[in-house]
Amino acid sequence: MKNFDDILKTENNGPQKPPFDVPPGYFETFEDRLEAKIAALDEKPSTRKTIIRILKPVAGLAASFLLIMLLLKYPLQKITQDTSSQDETALLEDSDSWQDVLMGNTAFFDDNTLLGAITAEEGSNSIQSDEVITILSAELTDYEVYAELYN
Repeated sequence: MKNFDDILKTENNGPQKPPFDVPPGYFETFEDRLEAKIAALDEKPSTRKTIIRILKPVAGLAASFLLIMLLLKYPLQKITQDTSSQDETALLEDSDSWQDVLMGNTAFFDDNTLLGAITAEEGSNSIQSDEVITILSAELTDYEVYAELYN
């Protein structure tokens, strides 16, 4: 209780010095400083800052796509390198063998032999009109096929 009485005595003794002071001449220049701050806010921000604000997310997105591509490309390239090299060697061996076969077969043909083979095949494929008529008339509809199967 003594502490409470001591507090009341110090409060009742009269006005004391305020705990916070205003710097000298603060309110004399307050209006000028306020107008300067308002004028600074009214000025348009430079376009340089807005361009940076626009390009920053775009650059970040591009960098993330590049990172994903690099993280996928090189490990997959290392994994598939062994299998692709085996496939390429097999393909090269196959192509070499086919080249040998083709070159070996064409060595025995001359122009006249090749021309004779082409014209001989054309003459053997001629079909008589009677054969065409019998082939076309032999075609049956689905109903006729079912009728022959069940009869």
